[in-house]
Amino acid sequence: MTDIFKKLIKRLEDVKKLKEVSVPIEVDEHGYIDKECPNKDCLFQFKVLQEDWINILRDEQVFCPRCGEDAPADHYWTTYQLEQAKNQAIKLVRDLLTKGKPFPRSIIPIKASDSFELHVKCDLCSTNYSVQGSGFYCPNCGNNSIEKIYANTLSKIKAKIHSADSIQNLLQNQGLEEESKLIKQSIFRECLTDCVVAFQMKHSYLFEKYYGEKKSPNSFQNLEHGEKNWKKHTQISYKKILGEEEFKFLFIQFQRRHLIQHCASIVDKEYIDKTKDSTYKVGQELFVTKHDVMQTFDLTTKLTEEIEKEAHNK
Repeated sequence: MTDIFKKLIKRLEDVKKLKEVSVPIEVDEHGYIDKECPNKDCLFQFKVLQEDWINILRDEQVFCPRCGEDAPADHYWTTYQLEQAKNQAIKLVRDLLTKGKPFPRSIIPIKASDSFELHVKCDLCSTNYSVQGSGFYCPNCGNNSIEKIYANTLSKIKAKIHSADSIQNLLQNQGLEEESKLIKQSIFRECLTDCVVAFQMKHSYLFEKYYGEKKSPNSFQNLEHGEKNWKKHTQISYKKILGEEEFKFLFIQFQRRHLIQHCASIVDKEYIDKTKDSTYKVGQELFVTKHDVMQTFDLTTKLTEEIEKEAHNK
């Protein structure tokens, strides 16, 4: 019995000495490491070439490619990485207490997510990063490559919209009827979100370009707030540009984007109160159609082009 207590005391002392646990993180097949924006309203996931993360990026300041948030480098761990590291640390301590295992033996590298579709090299600092959907700021220097990436994003949105039917047909031919519907709906929801994000980022860029004011990351995701920003300097009216019905349609789609990103596509009371959308009840799941996405794409593009002309002429 004395030997058992001695072993237990020895293990407790070993645990006390264990001040930190180093868990390796894998890169994807292209050598990129996963990162996540620390802004709770964003949480955008992106990747940076590991070599650049080590050799180029600064510990004191890293920028989110989507919202422009800047925070220290050690704030950019992904939710998945933190959860896995915590679980492994708990397991190591448990094994050390119960089995007396030498602790490094049990560490398992945290796997990387699949590679992203858009790889970007910053024109100013040459940092290589990768995003899914829309991301405009260089993680290292904050350089805004929006003109190039905005055009690229619009092309990718159109390509995804037009590929949805083909993907659905392919899955249906393999007997995956339900899966085909889920994948198609996922594509349309992603496209709707990308339309709004691209709109917001382009308008933030234009506003700063023409009026020297940097607005908060989400200033233009709300159409009413965005219009108020422009009206401080111009006579821009979203409703005059689009018309009453088209503005109402776009307003609803922007609110639906919020449901997709923050409510798992489930309709809540706030959405009903804001939009007066009688096609849904609280608790129902949102359904995005091809028409919804194409119309949102066309209207956001039209609105952006007209506003850029107006701001430029002023």
